[in-house]
Amino acid sequence: MDFQPDTKLIALYIEWIERFDIRHARRWAHRYKSDPEAAMCEATFWEVLQDCGVTVEPNENLDGEQQSPDFLCHKNGEKFYVEVTGMHIDRVTKV
Repeated sequence: MDFQPDTKLIALYIEWIERFDIRHARRWAHRYKSDPEAAMCEATFWEVLQDCGVTVEPNENLDGEQQSPDFLCHKNGEKFYVEVTGMHIDRVTKV
């Protein structure tokens, strides 16, 4: 099975992430170039959260001093964080 990026989702995700500090968009673009599956996993999870009525903001630490979850989320007055971790298609297929 070959990885096929969802260009419609990419456009929506970029439109969303560019509303915040532009460094978030640049980092995601860099991730997409170096590991498109991982970047698309992040965008897909963002879409699922949005579809569930969750307010989502990028949460990546932009100064690089420490790791942080990918998203800061709010729903029904509650705050929570989401770290997206994916498994590459070729690795899963081999197993």
